[in-house]
Amino acid sequence: MKYLLLNLVVFMILGGVAAGVIFGLAGRWDLWNIWAYVGILVALLSLVTLVDYRKSPDLLKERFMPTAPGRVRWMTSRAFFVLSILQWIIVGLDQRFHWSNVIPPSWVVAGLVIFAVGRGLAAWAGSVNPFGENSKGLPGIPLFQVGGCREICVGRRL
Repeated sequence: MKYLLLNLVVFMILGGVAAGVIFGLAGRWDLWNIWAYVGILVALLSLVTLVDYRKSPDLLKERFMPTAPGRVRWMTSRAFFVLSILQWIIVGLDQRFHWSNVIPPSWVVAGLVIFAVGRGLAAWAGSVNPFGENSKGLPGIPLFQVGGCREICVGRRL
């Protein structure tokens, strides 16, 4: 339960950082599309956390406090954070300087739907892939080292 609450708090803070960066650079608070974006972001991240907690609390703990840091995990998490901040900076400046005011509201809604579907698919892929996060394998499914590669052995081993 501790890691569930920590994850939810972290995602609320992430949504607050996104809103703060975008609204701060935009210089105004009355942007419906940004409120919708932040709401979708926080809602999807929270939903994924709840689903992962229900499915496997240990996996949620592993994602929050990784026991075996890997080079790929380190790079992807840092790159995700830096690129997200960069995206929010560009969005805030775009709102301030009106670079893309020619986009009709219906297209903005379509973009929000595409964002929600894309984040949802990424979250679904992470939830159904049991080997994506756990570097030690899952209980009952051993991993074997074979010439520098990991082999997943499920079922009978021939």
